[in-house]
Amino acid sequence: SGSFLALSHATTDGQPTGLAEAVELYRNTPEPLYPRSHPEILRLFTGFELVEPGLVGSALWHPAGLGDTSDSTEMNTIAYGGVGRKP
Repeated sequence: SGSFLALSHATTDGQPTGLAEAVELYRNTPEPLYPRSHPEILRLFTGFELVEPGLVGSALWHPAGLGDTSDSTEMNTIAYGGVGRKP
């Protein structure tokens, strides 16, 4: 109880530019790329309570002003980010 899980994860939502090429490039490496949809990533938080703003485009998770990428549509379709707290 009280532990946190923080993660960001590549997504298939929105079919980001270059996604298919990146998946293919990583296919034969020791660290293959497995992009997932929002519902698939959300299941990784089972047993945790999401911290605001929840599971959102990674650039939207507490943007910090000058130089952040929260307005970038592309940055918000590449990966989701979230933090969950174990009750």
